[in-house]
Amino acid sequence: MLIIVAVVLIRYVFRDEVANFANKLQGDVYVETLQSANPYQADTVSYALELSAPLEKSMEIRNYFRLDSLIQGCSSVWEKAISVAQVAATIKHNNSDPLPTKYNAIDLWEWAKEHPDGFNCRHHSILLHELLLAVGIENRVITCSPKDTADTDCHVVNAVWLADKEKWVMIDSDKHAYASDENGEILSLQEMRNKIINGESIIFNSFTKDPIPSQTRLYFYWAKNLYYLDAVEKQTYAVENSGTFGKIYLVPDYNNLPKCFIPERDVLTTDVERFWEKPAIAE
Repeated sequence: MLIIVAVVLIRYVFRDEVANFANKLQGDVYVETLQSANPYQADTVSYALELSAPLEKSMEIRNYFRLDSLIQGCSSVWEKAISVAQVAATIKHNNSDPLPTKYNAIDLWEWAKEHPDGFNCRHHSILLHELLLAVGIENRVITCSPKDTADTDCHVVNAVWLADKEKWVMIDSDKHAYASDENGEILSLQEMRNKIINGESIIFNSFTKDPIPSQTRLYFYWAKNLYYLDAVEKQTYAVENSGTFGKIYLVPDYNNLPKCFIPERDVLTTDVERFWEKPAIAE
């Protein structure tokens, strides 16, 4: 009888407390996994990061989304990025089928009109990538993955180049959030990773009126997904449509490689400084 009473209490009365305790235990494992990763090392692996935004395509996207009126009055790159990200954030998150088959801003937007349930974080990041490129904001699509190759839940966001700070800051239109420290300094993905490793706090901020997941939940979610990072070597419009793009993977070491790594096409590096260098701008 006591066992039955205990089970009932756990299941119905203390359900949230038990769930939070279990999530905390799992979250601590993610943090410890990141903390135990090898430190990055400089290397000489050959690759050339590149950004390209052909003018004709930029103007097409600017006109289609009426971006000029949207960013009018914005005084900084970050203010422009937030204004543009709010457009992408209007589309809901959804992982279910069907998913879009054309990965470019206009086709993704048209697809979302017919599928109001939305699409996933990768589609969000591709949409935002092209919107930002169209208004002259340098940015990269970054896939963030866990160490566990059996865990298929990665997360894809954008990194926006802020010239005055000389760094790539994270912006997430899927969860309509960005990260900062306790002083309001906007954080890069690398700064987020370092803070988790050092046991420091991160503040997650919504750039829309909608609520975001809890601070603790996001902290542990990022602890899980900041083990491997990758980016397409040459980033431009409709870069993922062909399926033949090469990726650069930033890894702590060369063991237990990311599940999606393709040796014939992709490159591995342990050099964090080179991975986060500003790419060359193609004409």
